[in-house]
Parts: sequence; C-alpha cells; structure tokens
Amino acid sequence: MRLFGAICVMLAVSAFACSLISNEKRALRCLGTLCCALERMRAELTTRLCPTQDLLHEAANTTEGETAQFFFQILEGMDSLTTKSFAELWQEAVETSFSLLPETEKNALITLGGSLGRYALEEQLSAIDRFLLVGQAAFQARRAALPDKRRLIVALCETAGIFLCLLLL
Repeated sequence: MRLFGAICVMLAVSAFACSLISNEKRALRCLGTLCCALERMRAELTTRLCPTQDLLHEAANTTEGETAQFFFQILEGMDSLTTKSFAELWQEAVETSFSLLPETEKNALITLGGSLGRYALEEQLSAIDRFLLVGQAAFQARRAALPDKRRLIVALCETAGIFLCLLLL
C-alpha cells in the first residue's frame, strides 16, 4: 500500500512539473506572437496608415492562442467606445488574456494601449518601439533561461516528491 502511495506521489509531482513547464512555454510563445503581431502592426502603420480597427482585425486573424484572444477581445469591445476609452479596453484585454506574462511586460503593454490610435503617427510608432524593446528583450531572456528553468523545475519537484515519499514510509 505504501508503494502505491509513493508511486502516486511521484506521478503527481511529475504532472505538476510538466504543468509548470507547459505554462512557461505558453508564456514564451505568447510573448513571441505578441511581439510579431506588434511588428506587423508597426509595419502597416508605417506603410499604409491603417486605421486602428483594421490593424487589430488583421492581428487577430494572423495570431493564435492568448494573443488572438487579446485582439479579438479588443475588437469586440470597440462597440462600447462611447462608454469606455480604447485604453481601458486595451487594459482589460491585457489583464484577461495575458495572465501568464510578468508584470513588467503587462505594464509596458498597457502603456502602449494608452497611445495607440490616440496620438500622432510618430508617437504611436515610438510607443510600439518601446514595447518591442521590452518585449523582445524579455522573450530572448526567457528563451535563453528555459532549458535551465526546466531542469530546475523537474529537479525541485522530483526532490519534493522523494521527500514526501520518505515521509510516507
């Protein structure tokens, strides 16, 4: 019976480790697709001066996962622009769609939403550039740290599982 309990504990901590690693990969993928979408939005703004709604629609249709959900949520909220500002819609979408991202990236993204579609073209482009600096640096750092973080998560979870098994015996 104790052996069965020890096996269950080890399986549970292994599943927990897999879940943590999966969340880290999702956050990395989310940040990467967000940076790519904003780069495309910047290019469209620079070349064609597209309206914000067209930019959001294109970004929603060319991304996936949390990033697509983010852009679709803003597009759905565009009907309520009489009661809420674009910056408020943007902030709500950031908080609902990007719960996996650290506060630094979320705050930079919220700041970006305050200037999109609101200021002159140069100011919008510089706001996108500021976020891209933060977002791409965070993406590169997270991607470089992922293998070590993965090993650390597995080692800590398995060590905790072994400790729990020893307590059970």
